[in-house]
This record gives sequence, structure tokens and C-alpha cells, in this order.
Amino acid sequence: MRRIFTTGFFLVFAARLVFAEGASLVGQPSPTTAPEISSKPEDGQRREQTTPMASPTTTTPVPVSDSTEIWSRPEPGKPRETLPPQSPPPYPYYYQRPVYHSEPDSGNALKEIGLTLGPPTIVNLNLGYWGPKSFPMLARFSGMYYGDTRGLELDLGYVFQRDAHLRQYVALSFVSWQLSTGFYNFWSDSAVSSYTDMFTGLGPTYGLNWNGFSLQVGVAFGQDVNVTTSPAGYYFGYGYRGASTATISQFEPQAIFQVGYTLLW
Repeated sequence: MRRIFTTGFFLVFAARLVFAEGASLVGQPSPTTAPEISSKPEDGQRREQTTPMASPTTTTPVPVSDSTEIWSRPEPGKPRETLPPQSPPPYPYYYQRPVYHSEPDSGNALKEIGLTLGPPTIVNLNLGYWGPKSFPMLARFSGMYYGDTRGLELDLGYVFQRDAHLRQYVALSFVSWQLSTGFYNFWSDSAVSSYTDMFTGLGPTYGLNWNGFSLQVGVAFGQDVNVTTSPAGYYFGYGYRGASTATISQFEPQAIFQVGYTLLW
């Protein structure tokens, strides 16, 4: 009987303890729920409750036709602020090769003067006339005279491209030159021989003038004559020999190449 009384006493004590602990937890907020912030009202005033904190300002691009309008979400109590439209960057980005755009010239007739290197006389004086745009023809003269070395070239052509910087043409060219030089003949004791090259021919040429830089290339077909003259004298292995002249004449092509600077105005 005593044992039963003791057991029942402990059971009643444990039940009262559990009941008191549960009553103390009633009315407390859940740990997963944010507490409600409120202010204690004073006498005669209404209770004020604060609103949750506004989200931070964000920036979001909004496409508007061919431009992009950047806007920001305003904070509570502030007007909306709109930035001016901005063009979007090109996408996808790729390298674009620069395109040459020709600039038309005045279309008037032009005169030409300058110096070039090449045949017919190694260093040539150039004079030319470029017709107006309505008559795109070309007439040029180049050559020089140095005594025994002399030559000339005449060009009659058609200008197929003409703008403010670049001009190109094709022409029919007549060339004629005589180049003379002397050299020491090692078979002779003191004789100096001479060599003369004479050529006369006709052929097609192509030329251009780019901001004053002049270039002409072509080929001429004609008769080439080579004359070698040796004066009288004693020659090793031959003894005394009189003056002699050797002439070689043949039909062959000759290259035409001139490069230099010519001024157009």
C-alpha cells in the first residue's frame, strides 16, 4: 500500500510539471516567423505599425524600339527617375574591313609634269595632258637627251578610272632610244671600245597616278640594233688590227617600266 501511494505521488508531480512547462510556451511566436514590430500607443493615439523594409534599388534594362531605357525602382515616397535612352552595344561584335570610297574630282582637264626612272633614258622628264571627264583621253611624253644617250616615249591612252586620289589608264606607247657607252677592251693595249644599243618599237602599257606616285608597265615590240665599235690598235694574240664595227640587228620585245613622281594640276 505504501509503494502504491509513493508511485502515485510521483506521477501527479510529473504531470503538474509537464503542464506548467506547456503553459509557459503558449503565446510565444514561432522561431520561423518574423516578429511583428509595433510601437506602444500613448493615451489618445492610435496604434502605429511599421511596414516591412522595402527591397533595395535595382536596375533593369528594358528594350524600347531600337534603344535601351534604363530605369530604377523608386524607394517609397520618391518619384521614379528615368535615364536618357542609350544605344545597346553591337552584338555579336566582329571586325569590319575598311572600305575604300572613291572621291570624285572636279572633272576638269589636268596637266602633268614630273620625273621618272626607267627607259627610254634611265632618268626621264615627263609631260602630259589628261582630258576632262567628258573626254577621258591621255597624251604623255617622256624622255631626255644626254648627247650620245637619248630617247623618247609617246603615250596615247584612255583613262578608265578617275577620282580625287587615284587615276588609271591603258595606252599605246611608241618608244625609241639610243644608249651609248664606252668600255676598256682588255685584248688591246690602250684601245677603248664603244657599245651602242638602238631600239624602236610599239606596244601596250598600263599606268596609274596615285597622289603623285606614277607607275607605268608594258612591253614594246620592235627592232633592236646593237653596234660594237673597236678602234685600231695592237691586240694581244692578234697583233695590229684596224678599226672594226660589229652590228647585230634582230626583232625582239623590250620591257617598259617607269616609276617616279609626277604632279597633276
